[in-house]
This record gives sequence, C-alpha cells and structure tokens, in this order.
Amino acid sequence: MTAMRHDVFGEIEYNADEQAWTGVCTLPVFAGYGKLPPDDHRIGEAAPEFARGQFALTIQDDEGIGPFPQQVDAVRFLLEHEAEVCDAVMTELVEACGQSGGMLRWLNARRESRLWGWLARLVGPEYKTADDLKQAVRCNRVEVSREYVEAYAYIAFHFDTIFGIESEHGLSVVYQPEIGASWGDGSAIYEL
Repeated sequence: MTAMRHDVFGEIEYNADEQAWTGVCTLPVFAGYGKLPPDDHRIGEAAPEFARGQFALTIQDDEGIGPFPQQVDAVRFLLEHEAEVCDAVMTELVEACGQSGGMLRWLNARRESRLWGWLARLVGPEYKTADDLKQAVRCNRVEVSREYVEAYAYIAFHFDTIFGIESEHGLSVVYQPEIGASWGDGSAIYEL
C-alpha cells in the first residue's frame, strides 16, 4: 500500500486491488442523521468514528497516481457547502424512501384507514422533508468517482435506513455540484 498526505483528503492510502484511495472524511452535518438513542438499533450500530462525524472515504483511481483535480474540487465543494449538499442528498432520500412512489407512499396514503393505518403508523411518521429523516437514515461511507462533468467528480453517499429498502448492493445518493442529486442502489456510482 502507498500512503500520502493530501491537502484536502488528509491521510489516504492506495489499495491496488480495489483501485482506490481510502481515508476519512469529517462531515458533522451528515452525522446529524442517524444519531439514535443507545437502545435504538433500527439502523444498526454506528461505527465508532460516526460519533466524531467521520465517515469512511473512498476515492476511485485506476492508476494509483493520486486524486485528480475534479475529485479534489468535488470534495472541497462538499466540505465548503456541506449543509447545502446534505439538504440536496437528504431531499433525494425522501424520494428514495417512498414518498413519491413505492410501498411507503402507498401506506402513507392510507394512514387514516382502519385496516392499513396501523401499519403506516408502525413504519413511523410520514417523511416529507430532509429533517424528517434524522432518525431514519445514516450515511455509512462516502465515495468519490473517477467520472466527472466539467469541474467536479461525482460523490456517492451510501446509507442504511430503518425502512429496509436497501437492495443487496445498498442504497446511495450520487451528488455532483453542477447536476444535483439522484438516488440508486449502492452500485450507482459505477453506472455513471
């Protein structure tokens, strides 16, 4: 493994088998989502770094030459505009969690029903805004793509949720500052 200290990424190491650099990214706004009481394990147990607002970071790099400018600029943008990026990502998660389609939307439409209302209430409150998700989702890692548009690479935020809607590859939201956010499974960052 090769290691380096980078001005934006900090300490990162290259793994030739994975063709990626790994490190840690500190995102305190993202860490505001998924902080559950100690006895609440609906999302699973958080990594110890989560309490410090730190997330596992992967930076795709086929050649091992180091992060390229679009990757650096994308993460710099994320760090400088974290609240704005987090809001865009979480708003997209509202869509992914069924508010615009799927089983949760169907249940929420029947919230007042005697037959289905109990199940809708069991799932939890109706999730309409990004803030509504604070007790329902947790980012577990961040990945920076080798793919980019204009000045910025794509960044994927991978999530665990209380809804169990993750596919076998997980659930992620891919963000690019000039394009915005879109959700998909955990392999969405590789399908750009």
